[in-house]
Amino acid sequence: MDSSNTPLIQRLPLKEISAFYGDNLNFFACQGIFMAHGVDVDGIPTFLQPGSIYRTDENRVLYLEKGRARAVFNMMPATIEAGSIVYAGRGTMIQIESVDERLTVYGIAADNTLTADSDGAFMAGNVRLTEQQEQFVKNFWQTIAALRQVDNFPKDVLVSMSKAYLTFAQNAVKEQEKTLSDGGGRAYEIFRKFISLVNCNAVKERNIAFYADTLCISPNYLCSLIKQASGETVMQWIDKQIVLEAKALLLRGGSSIWEISETLNFANPSFFSKFFKRQTGMTPGEFKATSPHSVFR
Repeated sequence: MDSSNTPLIQRLPLKEISAFYGDNLNFFACQGIFMAHGVDVDGIPTFLQPGSIYRTDENRVLYLEKGRARAVFNMMPATIEAGSIVYAGRGTMIQIESVDERLTVYGIAADNTLTADSDGAFMAGNVRLTEQQEQFVKNFWQTIAALRQVDNFPKDVLVSMSKAYLTFAQNAVKEQEKTLSDGGGRAYEIFRKFISLVNCNAVKERNIAFYADTLCISPNYLCSLIKQASGETVMQWIDKQIVLEAKALLLRGGSSIWEISETLNFANPSFFSKFFKRQTGMTPGEFKATSPHSVFR
C-alpha cells in the first residue's frame, strides 16, 4: 500500500472494521481515496457503538445495502434504512445512536484534494434512494470491483469515477434539502443555515448577534424563526453543539480537562465543568469514566 495514503486511513473509522474482521472485507486505498467494498459487518465495531461521537476529516459516502442505523449528523437526527445513501462532508459531527448488529455497507472517503466543492463541507444527510438511483450506486460498485481485477488498472479512472460518485451523493442530499426547505418555508431555511453555522462556529462564537448578522436578519427575528422551526431557542442549540464538541474531545482522550476547557474557550476548567454538568447531569470526568467508546477522526 502506498505509504502516502496511510495518514488518511489512520483517521478513518472504517479501518477499525478491517482490523476487526480481517480477510472477510474488501478495502482499498488509492490517491487520496479509501474504499470499503461490500462490507458485511457482523457485530458492532467501536466507532459504531451507540454513544460514539466524532467529527469527520474527509468527505464520506456510505451506501447501506442491508441493515438499519440511527445517527445524528450535525445535531440533526437521521434513521438510515437499507437502500439509503449517506453523505457526510468534511467537518460533519456524527453521533451514533443505534446500529443493527448485521449490516452490509459500501463506503468511500476522499481527502480534501479530491473534492474541491467547499459547498459540501460540513454538509450531511441521508437519502432513501429511488430504484434508478440505487441501480446507479450498484453499477458503480460493480465497476469498481471489475476494475480492481485488471492488472495495473487505471487509477486515474477510479479517481474520476469516485469524484462523480461523491458529487452524485452530495447532489442527492442537496436536492432533498431543497425539497424540505421549499415545504418548510423561510423558518426551516433559516434554521438549516443556522445549524450549519453553529456546527462551524459555536466553539468561538456564542453571541446571538453573530449568527443574526451572518444570516442578515435581526437577533429577535432569528430567535423567533429558530423557535418556530425547532421548538428550541438559539442558545439551546449553541449549548448542544458545545456539549457535543466537549464529549468528542473527552472520548478521544489525550487531553486534560484544562486543555479541553481552553480549546472550547471557557475562562477556566471550573466554568467548563459547571457548564457540562448543567447540560448533561455529569461532570466531564464522570462522563469520560462511564463512556468506553473510542473516538476516531
